[in-house]
Amino acid sequence: MKRRLITVSLLSACALLLSASRADAQGQTGRITGTITGSDNNQPIQGVRVTLLGTQLTVTSNPQGRYTIAGIAPGSYRIRASAIGYTPVIVDSIPVKANESATADIALKHQTVELERVVTVGYGTLAKRDVTGSVGQVSGDAIKAIVGTPCCSGQCAVSDCSVLAVAPADAAVGGNRRRGPRTPSR
Repeated sequence: MKRRLITVSLLSACALLLSASRADAQGQTGRITGTITGSDNNQPIQGVRVTLLGTQLTVTSNPQGRYTIAGIAPGSYRIRASAIGYTPVIVDSIPVKANESATADIALKHQTVELERVVTVGYGTLAKRDVTGSVGQVSGDAIKAIVGTPCCSGQCAVSDCSVLAVAPADAAVGGNRRRGPRTPSR
């Protein structure tokens, strides 16, 4: 029973000391606040990332350009403000005191961002059914194979006559398809 009483009293004392030290630590912090504006028009800038350098504390400015970094131990700090389209700014030696708010207003200068050129090359294939119009391919060997057939021997030497398709196997039996002059049929 004594052992239990001692254990409970020790746990109670530790809880009281822990809560007192936490309250003391919370009272020993300060904060950095400020407004971010554009240097050219003095208008507030929303969405600027403000980072307390040396820590992982980062906040973003609101639509009025205001920001607050809270819970900072007393000391001297540096912050960095950055946003797309603006030159980043680092503010040095911001004194933070316990239970006080240090002010650091920042004016960002507009910066034109120029990207490198990007060249894109695309390759693709079309199915024969997707091609509108006539497409054909004839190799030199195919032309040599049909020399001497009736079409190439002068039968198509009339004006407005052209060979549409020649297949070497059909050429021997006169199966060439030809387009002749456009005259009405009987």
